[in-house]
Order: sequence, then structure tokens, then C-alpha cells
Amino acid sequence: MTEEDDKQGSVLRLCVAADDMGKVIGKQGRIAKALRTVVKAAATKENKKVVVEIVSEDEE
Repeated sequence: MTEEDDKQGSVLRLCVAADDMGKVIGKQGRIAKALRTVVKAAATKENKKVVVEIVSEDEE
């Protein structure tokens, strides 16, 4: 996982193996949505904006 800061907030990039991409995203994106919801809730509590991106290790 890497973090980058920009003028709009932080970007968290979660790097996963291409074979595991489906497992991390989940059926209809439910796991990815849940992960983003938890991160957003924690960031909101600290008055920050955070975006979670899930990328394949090949794209990194």
C-alpha cells in the first residue's frame, strides 16, 4: 500500500496480485465498497479526504 498527498487529499493505492484482484474486489464490488467506506469514515473523523484505489501489481 502506498500513500500520496495532493491538493484534494490523500490517495491510498492498494497493490494486489492480478490473480487476487477478484478476491479483493469481491462480488459486485462489495468488499471494495466496504473497504472504502471504512477508510472514508476514519478519514472523516479526522477531517481529511482519502481515496482508495485498488491496482494490480502489473500496473504499479
